[in-house]
Amino acid sequence: MTSDHTPFDAMCSVLCTYFAYEYLKLQPEKLEKLYNSHEPPIFRQLEFIVDERVTEAVILAKKVGDEMLADILLEKRPFGHYGKSFISKFKLHPDAYVQMAMQLAYYRLHNKPAPTYETATTREFYHGRTETVRSCTDEAIKWVKAMDDDSIKLPEKVRQLRIAVDLHVTNMENCKQMQGCEDLFRI
Repeated sequence: MTSDHTPFDAMCSVLCTYFAYEYLKLQPEKLEKLYNSHEPPIFRQLEFIVDERVTEAVILAKKVGDEMLADILLEKRPFGHYGKSFISKFKLHPDAYVQMAMQLAYYRLHNKPAPTYETATTREFYHGRTETVRSCTDEAIKWVKAMDDDSIKLPEKVRQLRIAVDLHVTNMENCKQMQGCEDLFRI
């Protein structure tokens, strides 16, 4: 069972696995058979009894979910001032440039760094999936703060942007090669 980059929180699978294991511990013969078997398990469809209590809980969950959705403000505005070609002329990676732009926008709105990450694919590896690229680096934040510091001249701001962008590109490449910081914690 996996929950990495799927539409549910990891704790869902952790709890399901925990309860399944606890259930099997009460039936040692089944647990032993499971450990010693090399045969795939036989699955069967579960029949659920949906009584009034369950129906009410589903209705309440939908109501709470709808209230949470109503509290989200999302506004999409087209940006036509420039694009990838313009960014590339300055020898900046367009994706990394956008990641830094998001850091700057978030910092200016909330006066704190944006807790963001970007997904890197590891598909060139057997069973490769994804790796996490952290875009909120010390270098990104140093550049973000420099952008609003009038004592720092434009050439220094550009230099710091290049450092932050180059680091993001390096981190992305490292993650694609399974050399990202997240992999240090995987076994």
